[in-house]
Amino acid sequence: MWVLMITVLAVTSPPNRNFQPSIVFQEYTSEKTCADAKEWLERGFGSEIAVLNKLLVDHANSGDVREYEKVIFSAVCTVK
Repeated sequence: MWVLMITVLAVTSPPNRNFQPSIVFQEYTSEKTCADAKEWLERGFGSEIAVLNKLLVDHANSGDVREYEKVIFSAVCTVK
């Protein structure tokens, strides 16, 4: 059994306790199906997170948001 663990976390400076990490688990019967799901997520959701982080950097440079705001996305396949 394989597990895909997805973590999404918003990071701010100063720290904000309202932003807790979101962790989601999905089980798969094989390593290949887990890897395929991970790749699909990274292509779609992961690329959107990258766009969001670029927008945050652009807004930080203009002074609209705090300097260290960032969204972290991670997807990992592991054996259960």
